[in-house]
Amino acid sequence: MRIALWNASSLDNVGDRLLDYIVRRELKRRLPHCTIDTFSPWSSDVRRRLVVDRKGAWAGEGKYRAILIGGGALLMGPPFLHPALQYFFLGPYPESFRDQCMVIWNAVCSDTQYLAPLSLPWRGYVMSAAQRIAHLTVRNRRTRKFLKDCGVNKQIKLVADPAVLMAKPRKPSHHLRGRLRIGVLCAALEFPTKFIDLMKRSAIANAEHVNPNVVRLLNHEQKKNLDHEECFRRLAASLRAIDHAIPLEVCGLHNMYEDHLMAAKLAKELGTSIGPQLSHPVGRDLLKWIRTLDCLIGFRLHHCILSLVAGTPLVGIDLYYDAGAGTSKLKEFITSSPEIGSYVTIEDLLSGDVSHLNQLVERALSVRGCVADIHADMHNKSHSHFDWLAEVIACE
Repeated sequence: MRIALWNASSLDNVGDRLLDYIVRRELKRRLPHCTIDTFSPWSSDVRRRLVVDRKGAWAGEGKYRAILIGGGALLMGPPFLHPALQYFFLGPYPESFRDQCMVIWNAVCSDTQYLAPLSLPWRGYVMSAAQRIAHLTVRNRRTRKFLKDCGVNKQIKLVADPAVLMAKPRKPSHHLRGRLRIGVLCAALEFPTKFIDLMKRSAIANAEHVNPNVVRLLNHEQKKNLDHEECFRRLAASLRAIDHAIPLEVCGLHNMYEDHLMAAKLAKELGTSIGPQLSHPVGRDLLKWIRTLDCLIGFRLHHCILSLVAGTPLVGIDLYYDAGAGTSKLKEFITSSPEIGSYVTIEDLLSGDVSHLNQLVERALSVRGCVADIHADMHNKSHSHFDWLAEVIACE
């Protein structure tokens, strides 16, 4: 039995790689004799590069029992800012997708998409893809609403992010004694030039497979809505105002966003040392570090999910909240249960009183007894989802 995974795990990002790892592990536990291959539009291995052409053909056609599309915010349109994003909807013309195998959207996310329901061609594109896909599972209510608003009338199952299965639920081993240990897991405030160039080159490479009705831009554009230097200064001021936790422990992953450079800059500004060098591709060392903390201040979704897995209280600072959509994937995750932790957008944090972040930390610490129980509930639900997923594939 052969299974194909379509995702973004070829990108240098812990969240994308973690999701691929978890899906592989959970399927192999239930289907030990299956062979699993991963395909990504950004793969450097041409044998594993995901491309669906204008005729609906792809390299693995006829070779797999099932295709599982899932990992990261893959439903990024229409309109698409990058032509490769069409592939997670089965290509530029989903109704022409030729492979007859089972296709499943596995815990997919639409992030901040909201334009598709406003246009008949875009709605029709989404409905064509959904009609061809056998099972639709999404990881937040906003994604389900997005698909329903596009006219999708099939059952859409809400499931937990697979990353909650990274470790089994357990009570945190650390205790609040004396000065708190608070970690800051940094994220770059803007996309680095290398990342933008990668997206531009990839867009050009995929330009021949464009459906012009659903692709709006071929280049990855840098957001200009924030003064990044001023944002950095205000963020540092908010961190300095945290009581009982100076110096903070600052970390940043070496990834495609160059978060480690932001961490070094922030640590220097705060006059504190950099935390441990975190380099494991799916975040095992990151999880171990988070378990040593009394609270994590995190900026990326899967940093925050690992905080939940660790049983560590969380403050999530959202860099990607979209006012048009009224949400983001980080907001959807943290606000799915009030006891997960504290949440704030970067704009609201930096426009408010400098003590606001300290208040958010105090609130997160006040619900620390609930974190492990929330993880246990999500872990059980995700475990059951993979039981169902394996059974569906085996019976196909």
